[in-house]
Amino acid sequence: MPKEKTNPSLSRLLFKFLETDPRPTLIASLEGPEPLWENEAYRTLRTRADPENSVDNLLSELFVRESGTFDGGLWMFKSMDIGVENIRAIVATRIHNRPGINLPDWEGPRLSPSDDFQGNLGVQVEMQPRKHGTGERDEKLVNGGFGVMGSLRKELVDSVRVEFEDGEEEEEAVSPGGDFELGSTVVKAGDPDRDKLSSVSIPAVSEPEPACNKLYPQLTGPSMDWIRNPLYRSSTQHLRNLGNVKWSTTLCGPLDGWSSSLRTWANSIMAMPYPTSIYWGPSHMILYNDQWTKIAQNKDPQILGKGFAQGWPELHSYFMPLLNEAFCHGRSIVKRAEQLFLNRGDSIEECYFDFTISAIIGDSGAPEGVLEQAFELSRHIISIRRMETLREMGTLMASVRDLDEDNFWGRAIEAFHDNPLDSPFMLIYRTLVDEDSWVSGESEYCVLEGNIGFLEGGVLAPRKCDLKERSYYFASEMAQAREENAAVIKYMNNLPKGETIVCRGFDEPPTRAAVIPIQPTSSVTHGFLILGLNPRRPVDADCRLWIELLMKELSATARRALLSRVEVTKAVNQETERVARARAVELQKQLMKRTEELGKSELLFTRTAETISVGLAMLHTNGEIWFENEAYRNLMGLPVKHESDAWRKMVYKGDAERVSKSFDNAVATRSNMKLEYRLGNDPLRSPGWKYWVSCSIVVQTGKTPASEGEEVTGYILTLVDITSIKRNEEYQRQLSTQAVERRRQQENFIDIFSHELRNPFSATLQCADGILSALIAYQKGEDSNLDLEEIIDSASTILVCVQHQMRIIDDVLTLSKLDSMLLSVVPVDVQIHAVISQLMKIFQSELHVKGIISEFILEDSYQELSVDWVKADPARFSQILMNLLTNAIKFTSQQAGKREITIRLGATLERPTAHGEVMYRESEDRLPQDMVQEWGTGDPVFILVTVQDTGIGISAEWQTKLFKRFEQVPRTHVTYGGSGLGLFICRRLCRIQGGEIGVYSEEGKGSSFSFYIKACQSSTAPSPSPNLAPVKYSELPKQEVITTKDYPPPKAAEVIQKRRQISYGVLIVEDNLINQEVLRRQLRKEGCVTYVAGNGQEALDFIIKSEFVNDGATKIDVILMDMEMPVMDGNTATVKIRELERSGKIRRHVPIMGISANARPEQVAKMTEVGMDDAISKPFRIADLLSRFDTLLNRLDASSGWS
Repeated sequence: MPKEKTNPSLSRLLFKFLETDPRPTLIASLEGPEPLWENEAYRTLRTRADPENSVDNLLSELFVRESGTFDGGLWMFKSMDIGVENIRAIVATRIHNRPGINLPDWEGPRLSPSDDFQGNLGVQVEMQPRKHGTGERDEKLVNGGFGVMGSLRKELVDSVRVEFEDGEEEEEAVSPGGDFELGSTVVKAGDPDRDKLSSVSIPAVSEPEPACNKLYPQLTGPSMDWIRNPLYRSSTQHLRNLGNVKWSTTLCGPLDGWSSSLRTWANSIMAMPYPTSIYWGPSHMILYNDQWTKIAQNKDPQILGKGFAQGWPELHSYFMPLLNEAFCHGRSIVKRAEQLFLNRGDSIEECYFDFTISAIIGDSGAPEGVLEQAFELSRHIISIRRMETLREMGTLMASVRDLDEDNFWGRAIEAFHDNPLDSPFMLIYRTLVDEDSWVSGESEYCVLEGNIGFLEGGVLAPRKCDLKERSYYFASEMAQAREENAAVIKYMNNLPKGETIVCRGFDEPPTRAAVIPIQPTSSVTHGFLILGLNPRRPVDADCRLWIELLMKELSATARRALLSRVEVTKAVNQETERVARARAVELQKQLMKRTEELGKSELLFTRTAETISVGLAMLHTNGEIWFENEAYRNLMGLPVKHESDAWRKMVYKGDAERVSKSFDNAVATRSNMKLEYRLGNDPLRSPGWKYWVSCSIVVQTGKTPASEGEEVTGYILTLVDITSIKRNEEYQRQLSTQAVERRRQQENFIDIFSHELRNPFSATLQCADGILSALIAYQKGEDSNLDLEEIIDSASTILVCVQHQMRIIDDVLTLSKLDSMLLSVVPVDVQIHAVISQLMKIFQSELHVKGIISEFILEDSYQELSVDWVKADPARFSQILMNLLTNAIKFTSQQAGKREITIRLGATLERPTAHGEVMYRESEDRLPQDMVQEWGTGDPVFILVTVQDTGIGISAEWQTKLFKRFEQVPRTHVTYGGSGLGLFICRRLCRIQGGEIGVYSEEGKGSSFSFYIKACQSSTAPSPSPNLAPVKYSELPKQEVITTKDYPPPKAAEVIQKRRQISYGVLIVEDNLINQEVLRRQLRKEGCVTYVAGNGQEALDFIIKSEFVNDGATKIDVILMDMEMPVMDGNTATVKIRELERSGKIRRHVPIMGISANARPEQVAKMTEVGMDDAISKPFRIADLLSRFDTLLNRLDASSGWS
């Protein structure tokens, strides 16, 4: 008996062999329903077992105890005694050629006659002692050998040593007959009284002694060590390939230097019947058996001895982490049906594998390599996937009886929905001869019915193609498939230029397509299915079989639909013939009766139609007239005999297109129509037409022999003369329009005049009140200090306001005349340069006072055209120029730095589009009042004038808004005043003189306003006039620097009575700076605390910061709100204040009194409607305003209780 030593390497080897044995094996106990241990092959079988061949019965007590056999499908199971009470080993044996089972990738090893010594190789050692502890010896090898190589001679099995779950071992020595020794491993039987078997054997190492030699198997043939036996190394092609490898150049070195564990594994895998590979060392040197060459394919034998990264670069990123897990950490990995992509020749193939990866533990206890066992399932999995597509197609096609009604074409595409890998793109075409023919012929063409992956309409996927032309990419293969009654493979090496295919699945460029004909018979082709093939699978026998089955399924469905259609058509035709014969007899009877009735009805209709005054015509369904009465011909002005469409020529040309479209639409849509239009075309007679008519077309329906329900049988057209009605409507419309226009002009005139005239009155009145109050107080001795500066300032304000009123009155009168078309142009012979020179003298004093340099430049264009005397209206010309000069002086006078105004005069014979930098904007808002008045018989000439200043300038945004009524650049009116009418009037005056006005400006640098008018050159000068003497070019004024001088202040007006002081907090919201300052000063004199805001938005911002929102903030008793303001007007501001009150942001009611120069009652009422508490019109006196304050605040105090 050898000495027992634990040999972990050999113990692990035994467990590894049991785990990787391809035969399903388990160890079971009679005392429990669960197996004590099972190997990987059994676990795989159990998870994949067919429900009809369940292996659950293996664990029944009857089967385990009685050592019977159990048929488990592909395997025959046998229960055997292993010498431990109530413990059995169940081992499976492969059943070959089982009928009805096709698992091509799970075949067992194929053995040649020279390999028969291997027998049923495996790793299963079955030990069966005769009796436990009897001391008798009976050596017996039950099932095969240890499985390394060759036959094992029978050895004596004395006993089995068993380790139980609690980890304790039986230390008691057993009889010598219970030992089983294999090499240096001693396997002993354990105590049968233990509970369960946890592991099978404990290996031991024995010291060498002569008696041990009998435990080693004796070879009966040549050595199977291919590493040391050169003769054996040349026995097979794979072994010869192994011998040809230059192992000395590999990381493992020459063969004679290999370690014992490497030699053991290198020899062991060669005897394994399934694909096995080892990867040795850190670089994972590749070594595999003959079965593995089926996986390596074209890589064999080149990758033998190479590292994994070099041999399998396409799998490097996937496998290296798995190999490192096993090599570095000793972890085993099991993968099932894993999808891998292998380089097998010219392309990357889609493959599926079951494989296990586990560490190879060396003598030192550390991993020295990695063992991989793999089974390729590619054919099996792909076949199942393709068969599932066939099954889905069969399900979808089962209910198809008609190719169109049952959506045969869409269902054929739908069957591939869940299999994009095997159908990356598809086209399905329907073959037609004509609209109803299914028979192939010379005129055959194909229509696209379904598409996946193509852009329809190109060479690859035309919506319609003729197979005879062969211009379609797949046309040749389609014709070949139809002729051969078989699918044709199209190799898509070069796609047409500019054509692309969006492939499903692997998203790779297409390589092949199958053109599958859909043929119910060999001579009839219903269509074609063009199926893109998987670019990562070869077109092998399995693929061709699948394509053939697809063709059979589609053709069978088409055949079934064709037979069903023929039968239905035959039955329908027979029934139709029977019904037609019966119907014909019945109709013959009805026809005779109806013919007699219609004859009477037609006579009555004809007599009635000829006597009525309404035009009547009867039309066919195509719109042709087949009957018309005399009234119709009279209205249309047509003779008795005329063409059917002659009526179109009689419609007035202004209505002809509209009437024709409406009539054609009514006929096309078979709908009723009602239309009013004019008839007759007489260009010599005003208004050019004769009659207004009301035309009605009514659809007539009825039953026809060919229809079951109502159908359109024709139309009835009527014409009614409505000329008198239309003329009366037009007369009333003109009266109404004139009345509205007169009222609009009247209200417009009143609004403008009232607003612009009354606004400065308020400041004038309040200044006068201030002067009188100061003088009365001084006269009575109440105020000994007379504030002369304030009086002078008030008097100056009155002068400014009066001058402003004079300009407003002139502007309003001019504007009213323009709107009412009362302003006429009176052309006279005039020198334009003389007019400009005279105007500059008028402004000479003002230019002196404000220190502005003026210059008048006569341009070369004016002199080159020899413009001297022209026919023009000097008054209207002067009005435009004075307005522009006034603005230039106003906006330049307060500018710091250089102050200059330049006037340029030019001329041109063509209508100008620009003068210098100024572009003339021809807008579409011309009014009828702006029509040019022509005069004179001389040659036309266009006079161009530009007024350039160095004032404040205008932003680009506001340049587009100028020349509109009441439009001013924001805040300019606050500083400079003005009504916003000046530029609007200038544009209107320019237009009635055949001209236009424009502007160019840069903010902060000044502006250039330019205008032109149309005039006529005069050949002779008129007689001298005392008002406008002739001026030569050389006499024009030159550039001049003007100094400022002072003017005495005006005298005071009458005195008014002083009012008592009342302290109110007043917010003055007024855009006019003069009115704002006068109001503020007068209210302060009355004891009020005043605040100012320039527009509605500033007022809102001020209120948010007041005591209406925040306690302790600025106190306001009342707001004076003007209506007309920029940014936000008074009405809008009031609405927003009331909204804030309702939302609770403003905590109490804000008293608002509106002020406006608009005097009409409806305008004042508008202010109270939007939420103002009271309103007062300008002008008003401060005493009246304060009295209104008292009344308003007392009323609000009484109603709400606030103070």
